[in-house]
Amino acid sequence: MGGCYSGLMANRASLPTAVACFVSLALVGCAGLFGGSGGGGGSTGTTGTTGTTGTTGTTGVSGSALVKVVLPNGMAPADALVVTGGGAVAATGGEQSVAVVGDSESLVTIIEASSGRLISLGLVKSGGTSETLDSTDAAIGLLHLGLGLFEESGARRTELLNQVRGSSAVTTLANVIASEWQTNRFALDQPSPGLLSALQTALSTIGNGVLRSRTEAKQVDLVQAAQGRGRDVGLQSGIYAKVGENLPTQLPLMPIQHQLNNEATNGYKMISTSTTPASLMTVRFLNGQYQVWDGPRTVDFLGEDGSTSFIQTDPVFLEVPADQEDEPYQAFSVSGSFSTQLSGFEQGTLFQVMQSAIDQERARLRQMALMRIFGEMVLDAAGVPQGQYTREDLAAMIDSLKLAGGAISSGVEASTQNGNPLGVLDDMLAAMAANDDVTLRALQGVKLIAGEAGPIYLTPESLNAGRIRAIRAVLALYNTVGISEALGDYSVLVTDLFRTPPVVFNDVRAVRADVDFDPATDTFIPGEALVTFLNVAGAEPGEEFVYRYKVETGIGITLNSANSTGTEIESNSNRLQIRTSGSTSDEVVIRGEALKRNEQNQLVSVGIGVGVYRQTGEIQFRMVQTEGENGYRHLAFQDDVMKESTGRNRWKGGRYRLATFRNGLFWGSTNFTIPEFVGRPFSQNLWILNFPGKQIKDNDGTFGTAGVGIYDLGDRFLILRAYSDVPEGVNPDYGAILSSWNNLITNPGSLGPHTAYLRRIGD
Repeated sequence: MGGCYSGLMANRASLPTAVACFVSLALVGCAGLFGGSGGGGGSTGTTGTTGTTGTTGTTGVSGSALVKVVLPNGMAPADALVVTGGGAVAATGGEQSVAVVGDSESLVTIIEASSGRLISLGLVKSGGTSETLDSTDAAIGLLHLGLGLFEESGARRTELLNQVRGSSAVTTLANVIASEWQTNRFALDQPSPGLLSALQTALSTIGNGVLRSRTEAKQVDLVQAAQGRGRDVGLQSGIYAKVGENLPTQLPLMPIQHQLNNEATNGYKMISTSTTPASLMTVRFLNGQYQVWDGPRTVDFLGEDGSTSFIQTDPVFLEVPADQEDEPYQAFSVSGSFSTQLSGFEQGTLFQVMQSAIDQERARLRQMALMRIFGEMVLDAAGVPQGQYTREDLAAMIDSLKLAGGAISSGVEASTQNGNPLGVLDDMLAAMAANDDVTLRALQGVKLIAGEAGPIYLTPESLNAGRIRAIRAVLALYNTVGISEALGDYSVLVTDLFRTPPVVFNDVRAVRADVDFDPATDTFIPGEALVTFLNVAGAEPGEEFVYRYKVETGIGITLNSANSTGTEIESNSNRLQIRTSGSTSDEVVIRGEALKRNEQNQLVSVGIGVGVYRQTGEIQFRMVQTEGENGYRHLAFQDDVMKESTGRNRWKGGRYRLATFRNGLFWGSTNFTIPEFVGRPFSQNLWILNFPGKQIKDNDGTFGTAGVGIYDLGDRFLILRAYSDVPEGVNPDYGAILSSWNNLITNPGSLGPHTAYLRRIGD
């Protein structure tokens, strides 16, 4: 393996100049990267015990397709199994129905029933009719694997496959397969030199032709990427961030200024044009040493956040001490790349100080990157198109694979190392290709990223012997047909592993703005007014300015300053009153500009500030039961609205009322006062404040305590809890606890079961 990989590393002249400095793989005639010697899925290794046997399909399939299987010369239909993600059925020789999982085109595999050796493969889609699985489909199936289309799904997969089908290279490859089938039914299982050469030619023709754009460097509209989804309570008024002053920002990992309505904030974030997981670490010099100020914040590399098309982190908000004009920070963009590229910075003092934290994060990211590829390859081989999954799903898959044993477990651990990632995949896929039991154990981890299909089609009960052998046969192709070498050129996920820089460093400064509102962020109660001031930094006493104010976002808003009233006004006062109405809700954004007359008596802009004000009022909570200290049981009302969402309370100090409901019926309420909380969110649970509870008597005569506790949970601010002092295993009567809060609120409306509402009722 090592000698072959070294040869691949040296031969990269075919890559475009823009990425020639990055390590990748070459398309050369080595033995496959993903396995040892030849042999099909059923012709090597041993057969373990699967959950079921026979050829019956699974239940609950999402659809079906009508296909006709064309077999090699001299092979009887009864000798072949047609296998999809939905099950395995005997070939009939005529048109037949096969179960298809999902809406994407997915692999169908034809194997010899007695041995499990690969005969053919192709792609089918639910609802398809009159599909002939012949040598052309076999050619497209091989190209699908070699071009890395396992990483695509849905309409995008179909779009790319249609581009492949339109290439004349498919016909050439199909003719070679058809010719070999005249004398060898196992032409794909034990490929000849002529077939290998034809496949490599087809991969090169299509991969460097109609699909070339897939692996080219991505372009980003930085103006659009800089926009944020809103301000956070952690914003410091009058501060904004400057990014990349020591080095130009660079793709594919690029820290950029965070903006709101095209105006700079005190935040910045990192965007990525790479599919390789990456994260942002922000470092600050505090108490005589460099410390991690924020992060690591992982980019949204799986596209879980549907509100943006960019792979990016959430904003990082910076602050400036009260007696300073600015404050320096350092940004480390860290990736899960296996590239060996080093910059001059990575040999400097600051990098050495932070290297331990960076190395630990890179190991985590490398593991996510490589195991993502492994999981999606296996799902594809199983005929189960990948759906939308989260980083939590991926982490759960990794944890499960750690317990699978053998080459699977050792591969997961080895994926953290900055060594030979394709060698790791080699061992894992080869282990599955050789053994039923290994395949079954690995699939129990991989099913965790399969969405709803996992618990249906990838359980031990649904994976009959035919499906297990077919999956092994497909995975063996990565070795026996030499497909794996092409992935370094044509798979986006694999090429990004090597061309993404390991670490990018940028200076970041938080500086005081020339003009800003004070307060720049606040909350409002609909129908009431709030006051803010547009301040000019460094203004001399008595210095005169002209101020222009405009409502950017919000309904039912009236602005008032001096004698001017309206939604867009001009005034000689920096005091602005923002009047809301009963129809005002969610978020109000105000734009303010300060201007000064020059020697020609012309108004010249001094600067622009943006104020963001969010509705306070009532918030719905979800009810959860938790285990407390000393065996106590807790009923918690947890704020289930994220900080980035609008229309929620930002925990301005004041008087609050909590109304509680059980099974949709009102159970009581309590009033209490919360002091204003000011501070940046933390990533760990932080106990902020506890209100003394009162002793109450439960319906069964036992005593408990009802109280309120406030936590900063990082992405949520508040938990309110009712405590029940009962032994573990005893179910408390929560109704008695809740009904003890007896300050009634009339007309609670139609509410769902087990909910709570919090209302701010005054200062």
